[in-house]
Amino acid sequence: MLEWIIVGGGIQGMTMAAFLLKSGKTTVDQLAIVDRNEEPLARWKQCTEVISMPYLRSPSVHHLDVNPFSLQKYVEKADWKNNFYGQYKRPSLKSFNEHCVHLADDLTIKQAWVQGEVISACKTGQGWEIQLQNKRRLEGQKLVISIGIGEQPYWPEWARQFKQEHGGPVYHIFDENIPELTQLQGPITIIGGGISSVHLALKLSKIHPHDVTVLKRHPFRIHDFDSDPGWLGPKKQRPVLYPAFKKDARPLPRPVIKDPSRLTYIKR
Repeated sequence: MLEWIIVGGGIQGMTMAAFLLKSGKTTVDQLAIVDRNEEPLARWKQCTEVISMPYLRSPSVHHLDVNPFSLQKYVEKADWKNNFYGQYKRPSLKSFNEHCVHLADDLTIKQAWVQGEVISACKTGQGWEIQLQNKRRLEGQKLVISIGIGEQPYWPEWARQFKQEHGGPVYHIFDENIPELTQLQGPITIIGGGISSVHLALKLSKIHPHDVTVLKRHPFRIHDFDSDPGWLGPKKQRPVLYPAFKKDARPLPRPVIKDPSRLTYIKR
C-alpha cells in the first residue's frame, strides 16, 4: 500500500507532490501521481499554448517548488534575460515551464507517475482504493484530488443551448478538441473580458486582421494579479485553516472567499 495517491498531475498535483517529497512526508516509491496524460502539466501547457500567454499572472515566488525563491535562482543560474516582467517579477511562461521540468527531474517524478483515468475512489479500512479505466487498482493511506479547471471547462447554460441549437464552430478556450487557430474562419467573436480572452484576441488578430471582436459585459478592468496574492499563502487563509491561532476566528463566508478571485480582470 502506498502512503499517498494524488489524482491529477497539473499545477495543483505537482505542487502537492513537491511539498510532500521535499518536506520528507513521503518518498517517491510511496507516492503515486495519477493523470491521464503522459507527462506532468500536459493540460497546463496545452491551454497556455493556445492563447500564447507570454508571462504568468502571478509573481515569481509562486511556483511548484517549496522554496519561494527557487524560480528566481533557477533563472539567475541559467543567466536568462528578460524572463521577469514588472515590479512583482512575473515570470515568463518559458522560464516557469522549464523550472517545472527541472523540479520534476530533480524529484524523479516519473517514478511515481501513473498514466490513467480514475473512474472510482472508495474508502477502505486502511485508506483509499482507486480504480482506473484500464482496470488497474491502487491503494493508498491518503488520497488527494487535484483536478484543475482545465479538466472541466465551464459552459454557461446559454452557451450550451446555443451550441445545441445552431451547431457550427463554437468552442471553449480550454476545450481539448479546439482546432488550430489558423484553421478558424473569420469573422470570430470572443465572449469574455478577462485576460485569457485578451491573449486570445491578440493572437487571433495577427492571424485574422480586422476580423476579431471581443464581446464583454463591462469595461476592461486592470489589476496586477488574478487575485490578492495573500490568498495564495497563509496570510488570508490562516483564520480558515488554523482557527486555533485566533480565539475569535471563524470560517470566512463563501462570498468573501469568492470575491477576491478576479478571473475577469486584465493584468498590467
